[in-house]
Amino acid sequence: MKHLFILLVFLPLTLQAQTDEQIDSIPDIQAATQAATDGDIDAQCFLGLVYSVGQYGVEQDYQQAIHWFTLAAEQGDADAQNNLGIMYYEGQGVGKNYSQAFHWYSLAAEQEHVAAQYNIGIMYEQGIGCTKDRAKAKQWYKKAADQGYEPAKRRMENL
Repeated sequence: MKHLFILLVFLPLTLQAQTDEQIDSIPDIQAATQAATDGDIDAQCFLGLVYSVGQYGVEQDYQQAIHWFTLAAEQGDADAQNNLGIMYYEGQGVGKNYSQAFHWYSLAAEQEHVAAQYNIGIMYEQGIGCTKDRAKAKQWYKKAADQGYEPAKRRMENL
């Protein structure tokens, strides 16, 4: 849950800090769309983020974000899997679906994606989309904490 939030918070700040000389380096959305259509996972993830927040002259469109994240997630991209989990958890572009959120978080967490490990921990701790299991929650928090993820360290202290 935190991973997408962090990315979304800093994207607008990056754009606001750009100078006129840097405007030429703003990604070409048409080129990214072509690359994503051709199967480029990085371009698919990029477009998922762009559409989820509405950046680079693109209107926010959760349906498009879901589309691009799904394509990348199905190819095994952990960032896309985590971000897709967030969208299902929050009900952005889809109806809230905690079992789907859990599914996508799990795939990313198994690939050592720190935010997904934390997200799975929350779901186990609270019994959202899965059976409540404090031991499994602690296990996932520990994996994230071992990677230096401070929110997971704090969660473990409170279990």
